[in-house]
Amino acid sequence: MQSSTDILVIGGGPAGSTAATLLAREGFSVKVLEREVFPREHIGESLLASAVRIFDLLGVRDKVESVGFVRKYGGYFAWREDSWETKWGDPATGGQYGFQVVRSQLDHILLEHSKSSGASVSQPYEVTELEFDDERPKAALWRERGTGNTGRISFRYLIDASGRAGIMTTKYLKNRRFNESFQNVAVWGYWRGFKLPNIGPSGAILILGIPDGWFWVIPLHNGTLSVGIVMNKNAFAAKRRKGASLQEIYHSEIAAFPMVAEILAQAELVTGLQTEQDFSYISEECGGPGYFIAGDAACFLDPLLSTGFHLATYSAVMAAACIASISRNEVDEKEALQAYSIAYRQAYLRYMVLVATLYQNWFGKESLFQEAQRMSQLNVSSGEFISAFNNIISGVEDMQDMGDGRIRFVFSEMNRMTETHFPKASKRAKKAQEPLSPTEQAQRKAYAEAVNSCHLFANTPESAVNGLFVRTTPRLGVSRAEPAR
Repeated sequence: MQSSTDILVIGGGPAGSTAATLLAREGFSVKVLEREVFPREHIGESLLASAVRIFDLLGVRDKVESVGFVRKYGGYFAWREDSWETKWGDPATGGQYGFQVVRSQLDHILLEHSKSSGASVSQPYEVTELEFDDERPKAALWRERGTGNTGRISFRYLIDASGRAGIMTTKYLKNRRFNESFQNVAVWGYWRGFKLPNIGPSGAILILGIPDGWFWVIPLHNGTLSVGIVMNKNAFAAKRRKGASLQEIYHSEIAAFPMVAEILAQAELVTGLQTEQDFSYISEECGGPGYFIAGDAACFLDPLLSTGFHLATYSAVMAAACIASISRNEVDEKEALQAYSIAYRQAYLRYMVLVATLYQNWFGKESLFQEAQRMSQLNVSSGEFISAFNNIISGVEDMQDMGDGRIRFVFSEMNRMTETHFPKASKRAKKAQEPLSPTEQAQRKAYAEAVNSCHLFANTPESAVNGLFVRTTPRLGVSRAEPAR
C-alpha cells in the first residue's frame, strides 16, 4: 500500500464510496480503507427518490438499474386509525422513483465503481489509530484483518465514513449525542411465499404502526420480503423480562397485526432474525480542520422514513465538494467546514421533526403534514400538505438545497429539536452535570450567530451559510452566492 494520499476515506459504504468516486474523478489521489470484504450484509434497503440523482451524478445508474432492483414509487402508511400513501410517480406514466435494494449488492456496486473511477480501495483494512498535528489529523495507522499486517498512511484530508463505529466522533471527539426519545429496537428477517395486498404505489414500502412501534414491509427483487419491527426499547425489554425470546416477540407481533399476518400467512421465514438498537444520534460537529464526518459516522436517524442512504450520500457529495474547492483555493477551509456542518445538520433535523411528529403526537397525518409544510420550500395551501410531505420524504428537497444553496430550516427550529431530543445532560455523557465552559459557550454563540445571520441557506449573502452552496457542474465544488441586485 502507498504511504501517502491526498484524501483518505475510512469506510467503503455509500458515504465513503460516493465521496471517493467524486474526488477521484476530480483528479485527487484517494485511498479507501474498508474493514469488511464486500459484498457484506447491511440493513437499509428502502431508498428515497434522491438516490437516482446520486447515481446519475456518480455515473453508476446503468449498473444499478441492470440488477433489476424493485423500483419504489412511494410508500403506504397505516398509523393507528389513519392511513395514506405517498406517491412520487407511476410506472405507466413516469415520474420519480427510488429503489428497494439488497444492500450487499448495491454497496458492492458502488465501491467497485469507485475503483473504476480511480480510487484505490483496500479490504479488509481497519484504521486502528489516527495521528494529529494539533487538531488536524495527518496520518492513519492501519491493520489488515486476518493477516496482522500493519502500516501507516499520511493524507491531506480525511473523510470519516466509518459508519456507526464513527472513529472520529467516538474515539477522538467524543461528541456523539444520543436521542433520548427514540430509544428503539429493531428485529427483522426475510420471507418467501408472501402475498402483498393491492395497496400503495408500485414497489411501495409499507409502514404499519402498532401500539409500541411499527412494521416495515419491503419487497425485494430476489423474491424475498424484508419484514422488520421497530419497537420502543422499554416495551421490548418488558417482554424480554417476562421470558419472551426474540423469535417469540417477532412472531407474536406479526400474529397480532392482521395485515402483516395475512401477507405472511403462507410464507416461510428463510433467514435468521437480526437486531439493532439505539438508532438515533447526532454529532455536535460534523467536521473540523482537515476532516469531514459523513453518513452514519456523523449521525443516524431512526429508520422510519428510510433516510439513511440519502443522508449518507448527500453528506458525501457536500464533503467532496468542499474538499475539491478548498484544495483549489476557491474557498477558505473554515467557512466551508462551517457551511458543511450546518447544511448536514439541517437535512438531518428536518427528517427528525417528521419522525418525532409520527412517534410523539399520534394525532394523525394532518399534524405530520403541517410539520412538513412548515419546513418545505413549497408554498402550498392548507389542503395540500401532502405535497410538502412527499417532497421531503422523497429526499428531493435536500437535493434542491444542495444544488442551488437554499435551505428552509431556520436556526430556532434546529436548536429546539436538538436540545429537546439530544440533551447535553444525557446519562450517556461523561460530563453531563457540568456547566458549559467559556470555550463551549463561545462556540455555541458563534454557531448561533452563524446561522441566525443568514437564517436561510440560500443564494443570497443574507441567507446563505457563509455565502456558500454546492455545485456539481461544470466541476464539483462549492460556489459563493451572487450578491442580491
